[in-house]
Amino acid sequence: LEPTYPVERLSFMLEDVQPPVLLTQQQLLEELPSYWGQVVCLDSDWENISQYPKDNPNSRALADNLAYVIYTSGSTGKPKGVTVPHQGLLNLVFWHQQTFKITASDRSTQLAGTAFDASVWELWPYVCTGASIYLVQPDILYSPVELRHFLVSNHITVSFLPTPLAERILSQAWVGK
Repeated sequence: LEPTYPVERLSFMLEDVQPPVLLTQQQLLEELPSYWGQVVCLDSDWENISQYPKDNPNSRALADNLAYVIYTSGSTGKPKGVTVPHQGLLNLVFWHQQTFKITASDRSTQLAGTAFDASVWELWPYVCTGASIYLVQPDILYSPVELRHFLVSNHITVSFLPTPLAERILSQAWVGK
């Protein structure tokens, strides 16, 4: 769920998907619509969360099980949920890892909002490889100089930028590069 979305849209999405558990942060609870399932706040519930075993649980997910739902913009009416199975997500992850030679030592960025399909591209191949992901604050995206500084100071090895932003950042001086 994109926290900046209107409450009506969030309500529609929660009602449509009906997730049994919602992961969020305490500060976002007031903005959320009423929700019938279990709520886990990753910040305020951390003490309880940290009591669980640290090892990975055994997965019972199958290739055709649902991995996630992403919604259309709803510009022609109600947003429509597009379901993506694990096999589709893994196809993207494996292709991305092979094509771009992603390793655990890579440092990548996430620029896209979580409700945008590009966020899947920016997140999952790196999570599944054990690479680091650096979240870029939205205000940095408006300044090619600040974004270049962010990439250099964090030793980013892989970043995917929209073409207009890439053109602006590549026109900047890159000291020592």
